[in-house]
Amino acid sequence: MVFFISLSDLNGLNNINWLSFQPPAEWELVYRESSGEIENGNPIKVSFSTFKMNNYLVLVFRTNGYMPAMDDGPKVAVSVGGETHGLCLL
Repeated sequence: MVFFISLSDLNGLNNINWLSFQPPAEWELVYRESSGEIENGNPIKVSFSTFKMNNYLVLVFRTNGYMPAMDDGPKVAVSVGGETHGLCLL
């Protein structure tokens, strides 16, 4: 099974500053691409340029058949216009 996360901020309309993604340890990152700077680790953090207008991020994970319980699922935080928001994925 594959888990795919994608973010697009075309023309900078959403004013996204950074995104942090913490996958379960059992998942394997198999592809990553971004207009921003990707910092390795767990969580993976991506910082986007305030000058670049078309920011994007793609992360693809091989789940190795592991799907976590709701309270132990992937954790996402995104900073939009200086405010941080947590997202629920499962």
